[in-house]
This record gives sequence, structure tokens and C-alpha cells, in this order.
Amino acid sequence: MVAIAAGLPVEPLIRDSRAFGLCQIDSEDRLLRKMFATPPERGEDPFVLLASHAAPSGSPVIDRALSYLDCRVVRHVDLGTDHRLYVGEICAGELMNKSARPAIEVGGNGHFWFDGSGPADTGA
Repeated sequence: MVAIAAGLPVEPLIRDSRAFGLCQIDSEDRLLRKMFATPPERGEDPFVLLASHAAPSGSPVIDRALSYLDCRVVRHVDLGTDHRLYVGEICAGELMNKSARPAIEVGGNGHFWFDGSGPADTGA
């Protein structure tokens, strides 16, 4: 399940394609952490600058990601708030880098990261 802020450019892409992908990034990859910590500016596509390939659904997969999940939307929930929920069924996935440590966001604002052992430098 993913929560997407209403009005983000990615929302109609997910809604219309009925698919989304989730890429897990390396805790040491400061570029990706910075790029995806906040929503892009209007009209900006963060995938333009990144080497990527298509998952079976057509969703972009960042080549330097640790892993990805390719999901088919099975339910869209509009709660009348500033976010919409998309529930997906995993159709494909791959572990692409076994040696990296995953970055995990805690707190929902893109500033609290850890790699499983404790808080990491946020660059703030």
C-alpha cells in the first residue's frame, strides 16, 4: 500500500496505468535519498536524471536500487484527505544488490533514516 499526496504528478500515472513500482534504496546513497525525500517541483521528473529500466508493468525501476517490487493496483481509496491510498498486489520483484544496506524512512518527512542499526546522518 502506498499513500500519494493528492495533486502530485505521479498520481494520475498510477491511477491510469493501474500499476506502481517501489524501489528500495541504499542507506549510503545520498543522491537518491535527497532526490526522493521531498516531492518534486511541479513539472519535474526525478527519473529523467536516473538510469532506469521498466518493470513488467512498465513502472520505472532505478538501476542502482537494492530491490524493487512491481505492483498491480487492486484498490484505490480516496478518504477525502490530502492523500490517496493505492493498494497493490505484488506481481514481480527482484533483489538487485545483496551487499547494500537498505535505507528506511521513519517519521514520514524524509529526514529520519536508519539502516537497521540506529539513526543515521540526515545531512540536515
